[in-house]
Amino acid sequence: MTLTATAETGTPESLVMDTTELEAKSSFRMPTREQFQLSEQLATQTLAPVLDFEKLATILENKLKGKVIGYSFVLSYKNSYKASRSGGQSRQAQDAPARNMTMVDKYSIASVSKTITAAACMNALRTFSNDISTALNMKVAPFLPEHWSRGANIDTISFRELLTHSSGIRTGGNNCSYQSLKSIIAGGISLANKGRMYDNNNFALLRLIIPKMMCYPVTSIGSNESIFSLLIKEGQQASEFANAYKHYCHKSVLSKLENAFGTVDCANAQANPALYYAFPKGADKGFNVGDLTLTSGGQGWVMSTLEMADFFRRLHYTELILPNAISEVMKKERAGYDNYSVTNDGVIFYSKNGIYNSGNAGYRSVIMGFGDHVQMAIMTNSIIDLTGVAIQAHQDWKA
Repeated sequence: MTLTATAETGTPESLVMDTTELEAKSSFRMPTREQFQLSEQLATQTLAPVLDFEKLATILENKLKGKVIGYSFVLSYKNSYKASRSGGQSRQAQDAPARNMTMVDKYSIASVSKTITAAACMNALRTFSNDISTALNMKVAPFLPEHWSRGANIDTISFRELLTHSSGIRTGGNNCSYQSLKSIIAGGISLANKGRMYDNNNFALLRLIIPKMMCYPVTSIGSNESIFSLLIKEGQQASEFANAYKHYCHKSVLSKLENAFGTVDCANAQANPALYYAFPKGADKGFNVGDLTLTSGGQGWVMSTLEMADFFRRLHYTELILPNAISEVMKKERAGYDNYSVTNDGVIFYSKNGIYNSGNAGYRSVIMGFGDHVQMAIMTNSIIDLTGVAIQAHQDWKA
């Protein structure tokens, strides 16, 4: 499915975000129960004493170099950084000043933002129950704006269903604005549509729901507001919810990253920000998606590859963000992830990708972890199947 951003985001009208869950079909398949059990057993066994991460970095770099305008990646093992590489350009000559791409260039990480939102939501849910499964089964309706009309079956949607794209919301749209979400809730859902179907609006709703869960103050809206008053107050609410969402994500997740990284936001504050391009290299100017605060939740966070890798590592190999038992639930239930599966060579992997497209230009990101405790965080500023590239690089390394 392809979803088009609107003028509300401050992005070009031509910007398209493709939210299809990428599956490198030549590289992995859905596992059987027996394959999962075997892979989990192997993952707990002692690995060889020496793992050559520079070799893995070279294999991965060779799959990116010359195939995109710019790339950067970080490799980690358990709670340690092991290798990093970058190459190409983050700005080309037609967007002077041109510069090489590095690990500190910031991009909007697109749908990898969902993993951040999922982690923040898990922390919010922990305040309601010590049992995460019980908390995930809570209904989301009490945390929607009070004055919104609720269509058929909205009251049946649980947090688990939103976090796993199983809510029955199937819009095929990417507006993700306050008014668009209001319309979706008023339209209701069909119970027959419950079941996993990727839709950005599941996570966009969490931009409003998480602040309500955590009792952030927002403008009150009465039942008898004039049309003019309603529009003004809903505009205020849209901004208040979005800023409260960002505040809670910082408090519960992003503040746990290295202090040296500075502030992570939903707009790129870098002078002459990194851009994304069409490949092969041409004369067309690059793109920057702009400030996505008002459509955040399923997209929006602006990070460097180093920051993205730091978040991913700390989420699963420390308890600074979440207890390990809960981050494992995220992986295995695919809450904030696209995949939890087994590669053709029998290794468990879990991943989340991010995609922006604008014509032939595009941006890609992926965070991918393997059952042998290797993690990859990769960004490119051109179109490429990073999920497939990451899996194949790992397989080639282990061969």
